Amino acid sequence: MQIRLKRHFIRVEVIGKDSDQRLRYHMFKRLNTGGESLSEQEIRNCTVRLLDGGAKLMKFVVELSLLDTFRLCTDTLSDVARQERFDQELVLRFFAFKNNRATYRHDVSDFITHYMEAISDSATGQEFDYEQERIRFSKTFEILSKTLDERAFGWANKHGTVVRGFGVYQFEAFTLGLQSALERIDPNNQAHIDRLRTLLEGIKKDTAFIGLTTGGGKNTKGALDNRIQFVESRIPTTL
Repeated sequence: MQIRLKRHFIRVEVIGKDSDQRLRYHMFKRLNTGGESLSEQEIRNCTVRLLDGGAKLMKFVVELSLLDTFRLCTDTLSDVARQERFDQELVLRFFAFKNNRATYRHDVSDFITHYMEAISDSATGQEFDYEQERIRFSKTFEILSKTLDERAFGWANKHGTVVRGFGVYQFEAFTLGLQSALERIDPNNQAHIDRLRTLLEGIKKDTAFIGLTTGGGKNTKGALDNRIQFVESRIPTTL
């Protein structure tokens, strides 16, 4: 063992404090993907802080992940999922798909990472309106918490009952499907909430929607668009 240790090489990369921030970011990202496996979001949380806007973005993401309405809707996430920061990944997933869905192809993880990098690096010129995005996110989850609560991302079982649970396809369909109707929904109007609750539960029980949100091969752009558009099409122009 002593001989093996003596002959073992340790690679060291030295980057000066004045080196370009993007160089430091990509070097840190490449070197810190070995050893004990980290979740994709844990890696993002570390590496994005090396970009000039990264710390601000991650503070924003963490803040939204702690909203009571968001936590209620994602209450069924496991402790392991939260420890691996999957709740924070969901916040980023929401913004990535809401603002940049046209560029999505198939790999969700890379898509989220690239979007995060784009809005954290001032050199890209991609804008992100923090205040407006906060308002839309908060309203989206206020509506979902008041209509479906812990069942927001659950599914209809074989008896036709919407159960508590978390399905990522359900998350995408409902959070993004509400966006086109967000301006005309008043979360403080009980009539709106009651009508919307009935509509959303009906969507979950619809056999066509069940087919769009179960089974394999649903990570394609076409499948994503279909489940989002299904929700959009079921919300009337007036409530």
